[in-house]
Amino acid sequence: MVVRNAARRGNTKVNLKAKNGKRDRRSAEKAVTKVLPFAEVLEAADHLTEDEQQELVAIVQRRLADSARKRLVAAVEETRREFAAGRCKPVTPDELMREIRK
Repeated sequence: MVVRNAARRGNTKVNLKAKNGKRDRRSAEKAVTKVLPFAEVLEAADHLTEDEQQELVAIVQRRLADSARKRLVAAVEETRREFAAGRCKPVTPDELMREIRK
């Protein structure tokens, strides 16, 4: 269940609790979509409890890892397509270093 309470200065405070009283992380990650200036985000984080701040850090770290993983998958897929199309060839590490140093 998602309960939204209006906070000071017109911002929205999101209180996400499952029926068992525990926070629903999946809902928390998807519930807030409004883009806020960085300074406002930092200010809002200061108003969270220490546990909420730690949870926020964990969520941001997971999102960063997911984003990096998606970029890596896309790069690997593109490289495989280039290789299959004959636009690149396997090389030894020494050959690669010589090419980089040119």
